Amino acid sequence: MADTGNRAIRMLSGAWVAGSTTGNAGSSNNAVGTSATFYNPVAVRADLAGGVLYVADPGYSYIRMVSTSGSHSVTTLASGVYAYDIALYPEQQVMYAGGKLSIVTYTGNVSLLAGGGSSGADGGGSAAGLSITGVALDSLAGVLYATDTSIHRIRCITIAGVVTTVAGWSQGFVNGAGTLAAFNYPYGVALDAASGSLYVTDRANS
Repeated sequence: MADTGNRAIRMLSGAWVAGSTTGNAGSSNNAVGTSATFYNPVAVRADLAGGVLYVADPGYSYIRMVSTSGSHSVTTLASGVYAYDIALYPEQQVMYAGGKLSIVTYTGNVSLLAGGGSSGADGGGSAAGLSITGVALDSLAGVLYATDTSIHRIRCITIAGVVTTVAGWSQGFVNGAGTLAAFNYPYGVALDAASGSLYVTDRANS
């Protein structure tokens, strides 16, 4: 887990994986385990086959890598990326939400997938308007679902960068189908592929 306030990556058992045990902040101290420092890690995803954790650390705009075995060495995958949440795509890519949706390859190359257009606009690539904070990947369908927080909607984004609105339209609290529903600053999202359900934290509706 990303323990944001303590600026660390931890295990549920309580063990410290990486980051200062005293909460010291740091922007680029790539080191081993607790000798490494983070600023405010907010999301972590595990590539267990590759033995790596990918961490979104937006305080200094980094995506960091932490080895899952041995001494838990910490390295920087990419800098200048402001990420609230991340998802791992099978084709060796980290997809991250920082308002827009962007891609970082496992070799550190950064590119825009979607976002930059008028707020709420559906469409392809930079013509779409996004302000997303949370992402959940459906790798079998080749799409991501995202919480578009500031306009209170749930968006679907294909791997080709085409954006559509799947739920929510205006701010409020309404249960209903698709755009008849209303959210109030939706933030986190998770996918249960087996049941075909998305779970969304609707922040301002508690």
